[in-house]
Amino acid sequence: MDLSRICVSPEETHHLLDDNPLYSNRYNWVLKYRPPGLAAARDESGAFHIDLNGVPTYENRFLRTFSFYYGLATVVTREGWGHINPSGELVYVERYAWTGNFQDRFCTVRDKDGLYFHICSNGKPAYPERYRYAGDYRNGIAVVQCNDGYTIHIDKKGKPINDHRFLDLDVFHKGYARARAFQGWFHVDKNGNPAYEKRFKMVEPFYNGFARVIEFSGRIGIIDETGNWIHTVQEPNDNELRTKLSGLLVDYWKSQTIYSGVKLGIIDLLEQEPKYVDDIARKCQLDVNATRKLVRGLAVLGVLKWDKDDVIRLSKMGDWLKTGHPEALGSAALIWGSEHYNAWQGLPESIKTGKVVFDRIYGKPFFDWLVDNPDKADIYHSAMSSYAKYDYKHLTQIHDFSKHKILMDVGGGYGILLTNILKTNSKLRGILLDTSAALKGAYEFLRNEGVLDRCQLIERNFFEELPNGSDAIIMSRVIHDWNDDYALKILKNCYAALPQEGYLYLVELITPDNPETDFGVLLNLNMLVITGGKERTEQEYKDLVTKGGFEWVNVIPTPSIVSLIVAKKTNDLRLDC
Repeated sequence: MDLSRICVSPEETHHLLDDNPLYSNRYNWVLKYRPPGLAAARDESGAFHIDLNGVPTYENRFLRTFSFYYGLATVVTREGWGHINPSGELVYVERYAWTGNFQDRFCTVRDKDGLYFHICSNGKPAYPERYRYAGDYRNGIAVVQCNDGYTIHIDKKGKPINDHRFLDLDVFHKGYARARAFQGWFHVDKNGNPAYEKRFKMVEPFYNGFARVIEFSGRIGIIDETGNWIHTVQEPNDNELRTKLSGLLVDYWKSQTIYSGVKLGIIDLLEQEPKYVDDIARKCQLDVNATRKLVRGLAVLGVLKWDKDDVIRLSKMGDWLKTGHPEALGSAALIWGSEHYNAWQGLPESIKTGKVVFDRIYGKPFFDWLVDNPDKADIYHSAMSSYAKYDYKHLTQIHDFSKHKILMDVGGGYGILLTNILKTNSKLRGILLDTSAALKGAYEFLRNEGVLDRCQLIERNFFEELPNGSDAIIMSRVIHDWNDDYALKILKNCYAALPQEGYLYLVELITPDNPETDFGVLLNLNMLVITGGKERTEQEYKDLVTKGGFEWVNVIPTPSIVSLIVAKKTNDLRLDC
């Protein structure tokens, strides 16, 4: 019989063939028929499967039954989840916390520890790895979410099909998969390479060469496989645009609310234990009524939780603001909410003159000002270290640093990146070069991480001559702080310090060439206002590195906002002095 002609009745108690009852029996519920002509059903005796005559096909009863796929059906027993054959016999002894359906001859399961993987038809794991989540296989490829939260594609042996990692990912359809990075959604090929540069708020799978997308502006349209905009389906609604603009005008309300919660000590107070509003006000020496307003604002933003009994506690998001969090953002809130916030009010002046407004407001350049304000320098380096712990943790997975003997981290702050590289390369030694304020915190961090004995700390201004001895130099988020002239000075100092065949690594945000893509645009304005530096495109970095005397090797994207630029000092190039 053609199973496509059979459907579940509206009551879900039986099946219909061409709108007529297929059989006379009635059940508590039924699912649709699937090959080999069986459907899941349930009555007072339990769950089972029925044939096309509406009759149970075996005597066993289960807590739940599901449809057959590839000749096996998921069932739930008192011992856990498993699979049966059409005779109602369990096909393996293992029991899982959950099982999916067999697709492409593999099935997703979850173990009692909450971890996901795939099993073969005999119930045995298809590979040794375990994941936060695993999706069904399609054409030999499945999506899994790794323990670090990033998603990848794996083959049937559980091995990644490429080196790319994403915030979210879909199965391949028509040769492309939907992927999400920090910048937004886009499509990737089986090598993990983006099909185009632009990023969107949402993308659908390609269908015969075209896909429906939604821009961050709200415009809905159709793109082709190269990302070209084919036509507009719908322009943003006027009311939506006005509402969005109204919200943008007061976005600083949110950041200043969070800044106040950190600055006034509310966040760190609540790290100890939940408290009532009156207790918070008394402990932090604040006005009670004003504190209630601030706490309510922090709760609306998701930083705090206001329980029904009026007890205030930190939320999971708020945990990142407390001082003791390993990736704490409290220092970042203090940085962005104070001097940076004040300097941004001078943005019109910077746009008019092209000059750094921070220098005028605070009397000297930003990094010189930090030297004169050690307390602020500690906050700054703490904030940058927090970003480093998050943004740089995948660099050792995308590039092999083991070929080097000594790696010098120029302007490396507390040494977060250098530590990660040293811990994954036991024979490598390191040099950390920065100001005294940064090295003070770096000494403690490197010692606690157990790599201090393999790392030399050097206090030095990178505009001065750099020490020799390393066969590779790495700089993370340093070059973007400076305009081209200053950046070139730093690169030439690196060139002079390296031997022939020495490597230069730059960890930077690379802005797209597409002017409609907003990635890095606001950060670029921040650099204009604060330091006079800028975010650069790949071509701009390539030009800069080449002028510094290096041969451009390649650029490697990471799952975070930064990319790894690889360059080399070769015998073929000569520094123009």
